[in-house]
Amino acid sequence: MNRSEKGTADPMFLIVLTAAILIALAGWAIFHFVIPLFQDKQIPAAGPALSQDAQAAIAGVSAFYTIDYTESAEQWADRVCTTTTHEGCIFARGYVAAAVQATAEKYFVQTSCTVLPVELVDNDEAHMVRIWKMQVTLSNPWPAVEQTHTAYVAVGYDENFQEWRMQHVLF
Repeated sequence: MNRSEKGTADPMFLIVLTAAILIALAGWAIFHFVIPLFQDKQIPAAGPALSQDAQAAIAGVSAFYTIDYTESAEQWADRVCTTTTHEGCIFARGYVAAAVQATAEKYFVQTSCTVLPVELVDNDEAHMVRIWKMQVTLSNPWPAVEQTHTAYVAVGYDENFQEWRMQHVLF
């Protein structure tokens, strides 16, 4: 009586079967774990796109907190006014520019900033005005001003420009 008649498998058959299983497992592992390491990785998509009003708040606050003591009050106001509504520009020129210039000259302020929207805190749909809470990080803060601080900004939809623009930073 030979081995196959006794119910035992041929050792060569077991070796071939084991080798086939190991090769299949190795192929699966290479396909799932090794090959992806060498493929071009896709950059994950950033979070949701910022709304136009949030973008207007960022642009306005960035212009507002970009200060250089070598610039005139008029130059600062010109930069801010590129991001504001007509009324916001009047406010910046008439009430804020001189104070910013005085502070800049007193402390030799030269700073830029990074601005991130934190949250929309008010949405007046009837008047198309929104209030944003922003995180402002100054590159070179002056005395009595924290490097990173919170600012609130009003943005409004400007019919003349057909876009959202800063009205003013809230004090």
